[in-house]
Amino acid sequence: MTLDDLLTALGHADQALILPNGFNNPHSYRGYYDELAFEPAENISVADMAADGWAAMDETFEGYKGGQYTMTGDTACWLAYEGSSGGEEITTELLARLLAAGARPTVTGVVFQAPGNHVHFGYRCSTETGGCGYESPFYVRTEAAAQESLDAHLTTCRTARPAGTEQPVTGTSGH
Repeated sequence: MTLDDLLTALGHADQALILPNGFNNPHSYRGYYDELAFEPAENISVADMAADGWAAMDETFEGYKGGQYTMTGDTACWLAYEGSSGGEEITTELLARLLAAGARPTVTGVVFQAPGNHVHFGYRCSTETGGCGYESPFYVRTEAAAQESLDAHLTTCRTARPAGTEQPVTGTSGH
């Protein structure tokens, strides 16, 4: 798989996926200095892998025994530790297996007490954990009712967002 092919495939994948096995740290492959290798990495996002791929594009790396090698879109890609001539060529099949094992992080939210003279509660869907940022425009009288509304929203939030996008969920909050 060339670097262009790899970046295209990663660009079409859900950027928020966390892969138990992926890659990072681009470098000149010891087996073929003019080819690109990435080191295996655990619990890494597709977005981070793509960022490392883009960082390697048109970058010049030093070969294991010297020489300067510029990586382009036509450069073949490998999965190998730096300094190792072993490893595995990154193929469409390998990348598909890595991506298939990924999962979106769990979306969470927070229940809060609404400001004002009366005790009311609302909720907010956390963008820090992949949520949509929605905050309930209405308030309920009990914390338990707000938690129930949040739970209903999180179910909608997880299923309503198209894969690979960070578009906010629109519509009802689950009530």
